[in-house]
Amino acid sequence: KKKKKKKKTLKAGKGKLRNRRRKKYLGPLIIFEKNARAFRNISGIETCCIDFLNLQKLAPGGHVGRFCIWTYRSFLKLDQIFYRCNLNSPLKIQRKKGSNIMTNFDLKDIINSNEIQSKINPPTKKKKF
Repeated sequence: KKKKKKKKTLKAGKGKLRNRRRKKYLGPLIIFEKNARAFRNISGIETCCIDFLNLQKLAPGGHVGRFCIWTYRSFLKLDQIFYRCNLNSPLKIQRKKGSNIMTNFDLKDIINSNEIQSKINPPTKKKKF
C-alpha cells in the first residue's frame, strides 16, 4: 500500500487572491516579569513582559483562548496591578487610563443634528432606464 502525501489545504474564499492562502496559527505566549531570555530562540513561542501585556497579545484577532504560560513573579505582579480592594495601588497610577472620545453617547441625536444634516448631501433618486 502506498501512503498518500499530506497536502496543505487552502482557505476557501477570496483570501487566496489577497495573499492569505493558509491560516497562521499562533503558539504559546510566555508572560514574565523581569526576563525570559531562554525562550527567545524557540520558534513559535512569543514572550511578553507583564508591564506591556495587552489584549491583542492575549487574544489575537479577538479569538479568546490562547495558551499562556505565566511565571510565578508575573502572576504575583498581576495580583498587585488589578487587585480590587487596593484602589490606590502605585502600579495602577502609573498606567494611563482611557478617556472617552465622545461626550454625547446618543448617536441618533448626533446624526439628526442640524450641523451634521447641513453637511450631508441629499439622497439622490435612481434613474430607471
